[in-house]
Amino acid sequence: APKGHFLNDRRLSDADQKTLIAWIDGGCVEGDPKAAPPKADFVDGWRLPRQPDQVIRMNREVKVPASYLGGLAGMPYQYITVGEPFKEDRWVEAVEVRPQYREAIHHIIAFVIPPGKRPEQALSDDHFGRLMLAAYVPGDQPVIYPTGTAKLIPQGSTLLFEMHYTPN
Repeated sequence: APKGHFLNDRRLSDADQKTLIAWIDGGCVEGDPKAAPPKADFVDGWRLPRQPDQVIRMNREVKVPASYLGGLAGMPYQYITVGEPFKEDRWVEAVEVRPQYREAIHHIIAFVIPPGKRPEQALSDDHFGRLMLAAYVPGDQPVIYPTGTAKLIPQGSTLLFEMHYTPN
């Protein structure tokens, strides 16, 4: 059994797991359409509680081919330093990673690279999870820290985007 409680825990309860497995074992029969939940309302724009104080964009364009190595392999991750080094300490209360062309993106991870470190050094030395600021995967939500909390980006840090493109 899991220990502790996470605010963003997405695990199914034991009862929900049993319901799902029973539905699968029963042939995935469609239920009463009148009992279906309302259709999802997708937001066009920022999903943050307010407009962002700062928007940081990639410094260069990446060409995504229609296929990579004839479809035998996926396109390698691209690591792109973005923006300028932070001129002062910044406390981040919320952050959202948004791709411009969703259809060509599998995921994006935004890392904070500490001052004086090269990205490859920081990612190997500092356990990448500690450096992660936010990520994008289809269906994910922005990072919004609880009231009164925030993540520090120290002065001199830079941002690095790990881009996983999906040729299509």
